[in-house]
Parts: sequence; C-alpha cells; structure tokens
Amino acid sequence: MFLAHLIVLPFVLALSALGSPVELEKRTNCSPLHHVYLAGTWGDACDNTGRALIKDLESAVPSISTHCVPYFTAPEFAGTVIQGIVLTMQHLNKQAAHCPKQRFVLTGYSKGALVVHYLAAINQELKSKMFAVLVFGDPHRKRDLLPDALWPINSPEVNMEPRSGYKKPENVASFCNSGDTLCEQGVDIPDPSIAAHTAYATDGSTGDAAQFVAKKLGSKNRSEK
Repeated sequence: MFLAHLIVLPFVLALSALGSPVELEKRTNCSPLHHVYLAGTWGDACDNTGRALIKDLESAVPSISTHCVPYFTAPEFAGTVIQGIVLTMQHLNKQAAHCPKQRFVLTGYSKGALVVHYLAAINQELKSKMFAVLVFGDPHRKRDLLPDALWPINSPEVNMEPRSGYKKPENVASFCNSGDTLCEQGVDIPDPSIAAHTAYATDGSTGDAAQFVAKKLGSKNRSEK
C-alpha cells in the first residue's frame, strides 16, 4: 500500500492544487499559527484527541486557529486516505493564499498520521510554512517507516519521546503510549490495546504536544529579537 500511495500521490496533489468550489470552512482572521487536524479511524472531524489538543493549544499558544479536516474515517486505508490528502491540500492552499504570512501546525492521530506522512510530497512553498508536525499513535512508527522524507516539513527533527523534554531544533513530535500496539515497535499483539491507543486525549499527551509547540514558538520569537 505504501508504494501504491507514492505512485498515486503526484496525481492526487496535482488535482488538489486546483482547489474546489466547496468552501471547507468560513474564512477566519489570519492567525499567526493555524492548526490543521486529521482524526483517527471512525472519529468525527475533530474526535476526542483533536478536541483535547485544540483546547490545550488555545491555552498554551496565543492566537492560534484550528481546522479539522472532514475526511471519511472509516477503517479503509486507500481511498479514504487519499480523500484526506486532497481535502487537506485544498485547505492548506486556500489558507496560504488568504493568509500568506501564516504558519501551520499539522496533526494526525492514528489513521490521520498516515495522511500526514503521505502529505510529504507537498510543494516546497507549503513545506516552508510548516511550523510543527504532531502525530499520535502513528502506525508508521511501529513499522519503522519513518525516513526524513516522510515528514511534510523542511529539515525534520523528530522527537520520539516528547513527554521527556524538548530541544530547540525539533519540529516534529511523535507520541506513542506503552502498550499501544498500533505504534509501539517490537510488540505484535493481534488485538491492539484500545485503552492505550485512545488515551492520548486524557493522559496529558495533548498538553505536552501543546507545550512542544509553545516552547518552539518561544524559541523562535527569542531568536528573532
């Protein structure tokens, strides 16, 4: 499936760049940071993890806005993932055109993390606007399929243990709970721990993710003074 997506992606991204007559959301003020969220399997557009993260980001980061991508999250990983890519690209392109100075925080939970990885083929202009990338319960982490090329951000510096701290260059944070067999390497259990996989909304992970973004923003602001 991975290779098939890489073959299809250039065509998908070309189509998505054309835009759509359907507005995905009402225009908002051009906040300095704009958060784009991709939900997990069977979740609504924001799902529980997204709602917790949005709340924590709004508390930790001044003037951030959020868009939850309304893609179909059923447990099918070909057409639905491509739909997520197309809808996300349409939204990013519209935001970039409407708010040229805006930077993006891109988040994916579970299946949404797969969409994030397949967005690695976005153009250089959009990559340069990516401020940070966050993933929770990322299936690619389990399969050790995480080369630098699979992150839609310039010069990815990945923190695989973001609960343990933060270093200035890092711009990607990957959260994987112990026992979450959808993302934990070296563990192969037929029935994944649903409790571990769904705990990101309540175990403090989203707060740590918000602080990751806030501290990076603080470091950037200090460096520009």
